[in-house]
Amino acid sequence: MATTFTCGLIGLGIHSGTPYADCTSDFCGKMQKVCDLYTGGQVQIDAPFAEWTKSEIWDYARAHGVPLDVTHTSNPDDLVAHYE
Repeated sequence: MATTFTCGLIGLGIHSGTPYADCTSDFCGKMQKVCDLYTGGQVQIDAPFAEWTKSEIWDYARAHGVPLDVTHTSNPDDLVAHYE
């Protein structure tokens, strides 16, 4: 872990409903252990939407005025086809 900072927060925008191993709470827990090892617990992993589906995130964002046009997804066709 090459970093010049010793404290902070790493926010992950992962969500449930994908087949990817790095989109799970288990992954977040394991990555937190790595951060703890290197920073003594000074860097925290947070994934507030890890248990939410993409549809739930979309609905929340629209209800709360999140400027979705400045966000990024690795699957943009997903949004057009299902949420707009």
